[in-house]
Amino acid sequence: MINKDNGLYYFFVNPESGEKKAADLVKGDIQTLLFKSGLGSVNMVDMSKESSKKEAFESLLKIQNDYQSSTAVTPIIVVLGGDGSLIGLVEELVVNNLKPHLTNFCVLPFGTGNDLAQATGWGADATAIMKEDIFTTISAVLRDIRLATAKNINVWEVTVVCRVTDYRIINFIG
Repeated sequence: MINKDNGLYYFFVNPESGEKKAADLVKGDIQTLLFKSGLGSVNMVDMSKESSKKEAFESLLKIQNDYQSSTAVTPIIVVLGGDGSLIGLVEELVVNNLKPHLTNFCVLPFGTGNDLAQATGWGADATAIMKEDIFTTISAVLRDIRLATAKNINVWEVTVVCRVTDYRIINFIG
């Protein structure tokens, strides 16, 4: 069982977003370092690799299926990318039969557009988050997430039908 004080984290890293700073976070054996440090169960997911995402989705689905249990732990999905990375991930969760409302999300500003990260107090870009090394960076992020307060946001979808083609817009309201 995961210690509720430490949590269950899925870091969905988009190595292509923004200035590609998040790419360093999926290199090396950071998971073993974090596990040994007692910071909780940290799963690094490379959003550019289907196998990595599939494994995470299967694990999250099992957790959500056990959600009625009194010992259930609410996973926290930390997105290292921009607004587009988060929106794409939420869409993929739904396609894979996951329920986003049973998960807490945190989006860190590693993208080009970081509106949600700014609105939720994480800053406009990754420079404020990055520390001297990867372990220190992720340790600090986990500490800050544990101290943060969960807030609900509204997610909406608009379909605009034009004479030429259809456009789809998805956004959020905090």
